[in-house]
Amino acid sequence: MKIKKQLFSILFLVPITLAYSQFDKEFTKRNWKVGKEKTIFNNPVTRLEGYNDTYTVTNIGIKTIEQLIDETQNKAKSEMWTKEKTDKTIVGYKEIAQGGVIYIYLGRITLDSAKLENFTVIVMDSDDETELIRKELTGGSPSVPSSSMLDLWTNMSFVPIDKENSGEIFVYVIDRLGDSNKKFKFHIKV
Repeated sequence: MKIKKQLFSILFLVPITLAYSQFDKEFTKRNWKVGKEKTIFNNPVTRLEGYNDTYTVTNIGIKTIEQLIDETQNKAKSEMWTKEKTDKTIVGYKEIAQGGVIYIYLGRITLDSAKLENFTVIVMDSDDETELIRKELTGGSPSVPSSSMLDLWTNMSFVPIDKENSGEIFVYVIDRLGDSNKKFKFHIKV
């Protein structure tokens, strides 16, 4: 039970901390058109379906297990973690996120539409037929828009991939409140 609790802490606390400490500006930009590839967290991601507009932003990125371990080691060194804490964190990542971690950035025009419980993330293997993971998002209160009238309520989440993969995956983000723009599809090849 103690190991499960430690893994839970690693799963929910460390990735968010690392994501915000090494935030990629491309991750939050609206100007990502269908068919266009962006490099997010140093990995190429292509948007295949679903569009960003004035009222909707749905973006993803991935950090590989190698990136997560490297970031953990750097953070451990700079914050003078104990060897035990560093080793436990790395072991936790290897157990829970051996296929990497998908980060999801959402922007919506209303508070309710930006709540994570309205979204499901599905990760498919390179054949786009074999499901690796499906997660209905939870938690996380949306951030308040800035003073501009066109700014959105934003939210962020992550999905660890607990299975190894070929390095090529498809990620679907389903917006259960969306209308004609409710399915977002991305291709990642690392």
